[in-house]
Amino acid sequence: MAPKRQPGELAREILKDRLRQHLTYVETHIRSWLGQLAPPDPFSPPGYWGLNAPYTLPSEEDLNMLHLLRGHIASRRLWHHHAEWGLSIRRIAETGQALSVRAAELRPSASDAFWRSAIEIAFGRASGHQVPYRLTIDYRGVHVEIVRPNTLPVPVTIASSADIQGRNVEDDFHLLIGELAGLELMAALVAEWRNNVTLVTKMQELGQKILMANEFLNPCRFCRRLWKI
Repeated sequence: MAPKRQPGELAREILKDRLRQHLTYVETHIRSWLGQLAPPDPFSPPGYWGLNAPYTLPSEEDLNMLHLLRGHIASRRLWHHHAEWGLSIRRIAETGQALSVRAAELRPSASDAFWRSAIEIAFGRASGHQVPYRLTIDYRGVHVEIVRPNTLPVPVTIASSADIQGRNVEDDFHLLIGELAGLELMAALVAEWRNNVTLVTKMQELGQKILMANEFLNPCRFCRRLWKI
């Protein structure tokens, strides 16, 4: 007959199982977080041009989850990159906002859709990644279709039929793209974007090394008591 477990031994086994479950969850959460690390998307940007909400990661919106990450990832180097990455995102938004203002100044009579579409295409040109697009004209006005990865192009009206009178909208659109691509503000935006991409790569590389070496097995405030069993 197997010896009867004492209450203390049973409690320790339960706590050990809880700790294993917690660490499995931590590993899954870290992998999810690393997968979310990315520069803000310039083609579908909540707040990328500084016009809406600031850019945040889903894994960092919950302060408890952020504490869990910081508690289990003890790499000062990674969190230094993370702090720099956050500042870089802010600089991207500020530069993008200034670029939006400049574009509106260059074409004060144009619609928002006109210069915002031009900014997107100009950013691709300035960064060395051409953004395919197509202009069409019908009775409603002039429309642009921008080809973005993994999405179907949707026509956006950049000038109504009334705006076309006495104005070559197509040539003006192409001209604005060239003007925006050559601005110092655009060069600054591209440089900061590339810096952001570099920081993301460094964080992901460090994160993968931490996972492979099991260097996330550190106590956080949620599991500190479990380590004392």
